[in-house]
Amino acid sequence: MIAEIGIYQGHTSLEFAKYLNSAGELHLFDYADRVETVRKQIAAAGFQNVKTFGASYKLLDSYNWCLAKLIEQHSDPIYDYIFLDGAHTFAIDALTFFLADKLLKVGGHIDFDDYYWTLGKSPSLRPEMFPLTGKMFTREQIDAEQVKMIVELLVRRSGRYDEVVENKIFKKLR
Repeated sequence: MIAEIGIYQGHTSLEFAKYLNSAGELHLFDYADRVETVRKQIAAAGFQNVKTFGASYKLLDSYNWCLAKLIEQHSDPIYDYIFLDGAHTFAIDALTFFLADKLLKVGGHIDFDDYYWTLGKSPSLRPEMFPLTGKMFTREQIDAEQVKMIVELLVRRSGRYDEVVENKIFKKLR
C-alpha cells in the first residue's frame, strides 16, 4: 500500500502505479479534481488499483481531513510507503507527518520531497507572484525551509525513524 500526499499532475503517481503493477493499492491525496483527473490517467494506462482522497478548495481544508478519516476507519497502520509532496508548509505538513505516522506500518518508509524548498524561492508562491503568501506568512516563514523543519524537529527527534536516504527517506522503526 502506497500513499502519495500531494500529486499535482500525477507524474509520480503513474510511476507508483507502474511499480505496483496492479498489485496492492495506490492512494492519492490532493484536491478532489486533481486526484480524479490523475486516477483517470492511471486507469487509461491500465491500472485500476487506485483510490482517491480529495479535499475541497476551502481555505482550511486539506488532505489532513482525509488522513484523519482513514485513521478513524483503521485501527492498525495500513501503508508500507508514504510519499509526502504536499503543501511544504509547517502549518499543514507538520500535522500531516503525525497523521501519516499513525498510518505507516513499522518497517515502512516515509519520503519527504523538497527538503530545502522555501515559499520565497518558489516560482509560483513567492509573494511577488502570489501576494496572498505575504498575507498568510511572515517573512521568516516565507524564507524558512519548512520541510527541513518537519524532518529535523519531528522526524529525527522522535527517535522512531532511521534515515535511509539523506534528508529524504526514513524507515519507521517502532
